[in-house]
Amino acid sequence: MVWNPSELEYSRSENTLRWLDVERAYEFVERYAPYKISGDIHIFLKEIFRCRLNAAVLNVVDDLPVHHKTSQENLQLSISDSLELPSLRDAHLFDAEISRLFFAPDAEKKFLELASHYPEQKVEQNSGRLFGYGTDGYGTYIPLHLVWPAQIDYWGIYISEWMLVDLAIRIYRHKDIQGKLETLTLKKLLDIAYQVILRHELFHFKIEQWSLMLELVTGRPYYLPYLEQVYVPTLLDQEDTNLEEALANASVLSSRKIMDLAGKEMKYAVFIAIEESFLWHQGPGYRNYSLRRGIPKYVGKKYRDVVNFLCNQIVRSEVTPIPPLAPYYIYPPNNNFLRAENLVPIHIVRQIPAEASVIGL
Repeated sequence: MVWNPSELEYSRSENTLRWLDVERAYEFVERYAPYKISGDIHIFLKEIFRCRLNAAVLNVVDDLPVHHKTSQENLQLSISDSLELPSLRDAHLFDAEISRLFFAPDAEKKFLELASHYPEQKVEQNSGRLFGYGTDGYGTYIPLHLVWPAQIDYWGIYISEWMLVDLAIRIYRHKDIQGKLETLTLKKLLDIAYQVILRHELFHFKIEQWSLMLELVTGRPYYLPYLEQVYVPTLLDQEDTNLEEALANASVLSSRKIMDLAGKEMKYAVFIAIEESFLWHQGPGYRNYSLRRGIPKYVGKKYRDVVNFLCNQIVRSEVTPIPPLAPYYIYPPNNNFLRAENLVPIHIVRQIPAEASVIGL
């Protein structure tokens, strides 16, 4: 789950160059299309990302901030100047690569020991985390737009080792998995748990990068207006109108990577276990992974139709853009960045003592 030491120098230098290209793109955009989020929306957004990073890095779950209108309409604040994030100084971060995961030689033994001593109370506590934070309580994506330029080191995906193990235990204990691990090894189970969190966060990355591409072409801001006028107002909506979180979870259930790890014999059982042990416990927006709610009748219920609607939301900065909708499904975010997922830094946050950790060195 960390870099192979023999490949560390090459892989890191290669990815760093690619990350710099993304940073240069945003630097260019920020110069001619600056955008400031103001007032209560800014404060709420700042708290959301601070809480998510706290959960991933420090394993501290704060009460979910409540969004409400305030009288601070004239307050102009730059996200990058005032986003208060927890210190990473003492965090044990490991850079990870999408295609290769490295586990400790005795990862299976350590996982079984962790699973056997994992109290049911802990599972229940993390079910509360799941309802409040969804998959983003297990890992989080910190967008480039929110940390440029002063806190650029925070940009990327963070995945909590404890939550990775928690998710693996949830799947392991599911009735369709227990007793059927002859073909699905415990290492594959850990890999699947990692991919579940990663695929959700990668969808957020792809949405930001698709928006950045539009900003480069048109010279207009899209991503921050979308966060302010669509993402934040719908995040806690009981009608499940936040489609980015719904689609991010839907992308987990359609993941070819997870399917290949599960194998033909176990793929059905694995996806049922992911759904019933993990996705069912999540709150507004996240629970809409079947894409049955929060979508106007004139929009189809297929995955590509909903992605296209989300793209129209981003371009228009509207929760309910009316027809005709632009056919962005011709160039959807998933296709644009299908082969470029290593454009984003990925950090595994080690929180389990080294002697019990399943992560390889």
